[in-house]
Amino acid sequence: MAGFEHLLEDKGASIITSSYEKKGFDPIPLCKDAIRMAEIFEMPFKGDESDIDTLEGILRGLHVDYLNGFLKGENMVSIELMFGVYLGQFLLDRCLKQYGFKWDTSEGVPCITMGKENKVTPISRVHRHIVNCTKEDDIRGLYIIVKEFSAKLFESKK
Repeated sequence: MAGFEHLLEDKGASIITSSYEKKGFDPIPLCKDAIRMAEIFEMPFKGDESDIDTLEGILRGLHVDYLNGFLKGENMVSIELMFGVYLGQFLLDRCLKQYGFKWDTSEGVPCITMGKENKVTPISRVHRHIVNCTKEDDIRGLYIIVKEFSAKLFESKK
C-alpha cells in the first residue's frame, strides 16, 4: 500500500461509490479525495506530522459550517469519510501498522483493527470533532494517545 509520500504525488480525486462489504476496503481513493479537498480549502497536507494540525484546522472550519447548517446529509458523510480515512491511514502508517493493525470494516464502517479486541475508529472521531469541536474530540489528542499507547502496549509484546 502506498504511503503518504506517494499519495501526495498523485493528487487526483475520485468519486466515492464502492461498497466496502462487496469489494473490500481500499483507503487510497478516499485519502486522495482528502488531499484534494485540503488543497481546495487552501490547507494542503504535507505528508508529515504537521498534517494533524492541518486536519484540526480544516475540521474547525467544517464545525462552523455544520453549526450554520451548511454541512449535512450526504455531504457531511462524505467529508467525514474522506478525512476520517485520511486520519486513519496516517495513524496506521505512523503508529499502528508495525504492530499488525490493518483496515477492516465494522457494521459497514471502515476502522483500523488488530483482532477483535483492538479497534481505532478515526471516522467517528472526525464526526465528533465536526459536531462538537471540543478538546475531548480533537485529532491531536487521538494521535498522541494512539502513538504513546501502542508503543507502550505492543512494544512489550514484540
